[in-house]
Amino acid sequence: MHETLGQRLDDPAGFFQWINHAALSIAVLKTAIETDLCRHLIAHSSLPVARLAALCELPEDKLRRLVRYLACEEVLALAEDGETVSATPQTRRLLDVSSMVMVQTRTAEVGPFLTEGLRRGVSAYEVRFGAPCFTHLQEQPVLAAAFSGFMGYLSQRILEFIAANHVFAPFECAVDIGGSHGELLKGVLAAHPQARGVLFDRPEIAALVERPLAESAQGARIEVVGGDFFAAVPAGDLYLIKMILHDWNDEECVAILKSVRAAIAPGGRIAVIEHLLPERPRRGSSQFMDIAMMVWATGRERRLSEFEALFAQSGFRLERVTENPRGQSVIEAVPA
Repeated sequence: MHETLGQRLDDPAGFFQWINHAALSIAVLKTAIETDLCRHLIAHSSLPVARLAALCELPEDKLRRLVRYLACEEVLALAEDGETVSATPQTRRLLDVSSMVMVQTRTAEVGPFLTEGLRRGVSAYEVRFGAPCFTHLQEQPVLAAAFSGFMGYLSQRILEFIAANHVFAPFECAVDIGGSHGELLKGVLAAHPQARGVLFDRPEIAALVERPLAESAQGARIEVVGGDFFAAVPAGDLYLIKMILHDWNDEECVAILKSVRAAIAPGGRIAVIEHLLPERPRRGSSQFMDIAMMVWATGRERRLSEFEALFAQSGFRLERVTENPRGQSVIEAVPA
């Protein structure tokens, strides 16, 4: 377990080193991603600094300083002469988590506006950009793609947890609400080869993912539908609602769940996949995510009792919970 903030504050010099390293590393990693530095190195295995600078469209002397930092941090390799840069396995790993870095960069950018957001009753994101996150993302295709990629990464993590800990009852059609790239839906369908699925997301996201999903191993069993989950959702008997409700306040969550209640088939169920806050504060990913929601949106993480209240208001009742102390839990509910 990493040190708590309180423990770090016991050592002011160490605290400075930690927070300074994190802030500057995010800036450097973002630059490496935005300039395609990793892609160039992977494609060529190794390159002279001068050639890499030209490919990245950066001043050679400045790139050399960035490369030295990345070499010290073991993200890439630098020859002893300081003039030849080589890719390493970590270079590829940075490329694999590039969407995570881009999202965390935006968190660092909007985080300083949290105080004003709390006082105004809006998210820090809205203070910084003048519009709620998901409205603003519609006008930012590059960031929207990074955000969707980050959601895909989180879906892979929860799929591993589900495979080891949670078995869904048989179903005919799974509807992935706000399913983004469909990583969760594909994984669930892979484990249920007789079922079909519907990925439901905003129209612009649906248009973006329709072809890649059609070309996937489960593509023949997946329909992509665009729409607004506050208005209506497709029919199904298993609804996957992963990291959606935490984006919204209680009234908005009830509206989403009522849309599902109106469409769900008899005998159907919903699987809400969210971080669960403990009834008493305890350090963990759910506490981190709860703060993230104040930065990014108007929502929050919730305790199990709070989910039960949302279900009761929208025509569902809690049936079972598979708790994940290191990430998102699976909270199943059925029509009341």
